[in-house]
Amino acid sequence: MNGTPTDITETFRITSNDKSDTVIESERNAPAFDSRIAARASYQNGRITHFEIEWQNNNADAVKFASAHYQFTEDKILVNRNIDEQAFLETLPMPEVFIVLPLLRVFIGKAIREAFELGQGQRVPVLIPNIKDPNDNIQLLALELDMRSASHIGQEALMINQTAYNTDVFNFTGGNYDQTAKFWVNENDVLLKYEWQQNPDLFWEVKLTNLTTEN
Repeated sequence: MNGTPTDITETFRITSNDKSDTVIESERNAPAFDSRIAARASYQNGRITHFEIEWQNNNADAVKFASAHYQFTEDKILVNRNIDEQAFLETLPMPEVFIVLPLLRVFIGKAIREAFELGQGQRVPVLIPNIKDPNDNIQLLALELDMRSASHIGQEALMINQTAYNTDVFNFTGGNYDQTAKFWVNENDVLLKYEWQQNPDLFWEVKLTNLTTEN
């Protein structure tokens, strides 16, 4: 943040089996901000089938603990949220066309690639859990449809642990992001880096620092 390292870290793990099922798990810890978010998503043949989010926040007035499970059927989305021990059950109509972004950085590369392929720079609908207001004990983690666009602006090689990765560079606008936000995504849709001028006084640079593959 503004050239100074923060204590914010996100770890992730991607596993798959011989049935074309993929599970992505990720966790963001930010001790200085007294917050934690964890996500777990399951995919079949490249399409998300369900995911869940866990939220913890120890700041004053914030929701202290929340969780949500999102299930995608053929014609609807089932959402089961628990916010500080208050349960919310929702059934949403399935959008005709949509992209899913389960919050954390490991999911952004896939969402950007899909948004670009679908919209070619035009806005497309993105489903994303609401974390706009940490104090909102009604709408926190509710699934929202946000219009976003992805534009391809170039290619660049990045070094991660002395290994070079070819990346596509995108703008991804909508939500919190404007045209200043640039994202570097490798051929496997893993986000390797992004930069974002949040406001005139706040510049973020986020980098993947370790990427390993296990057989």
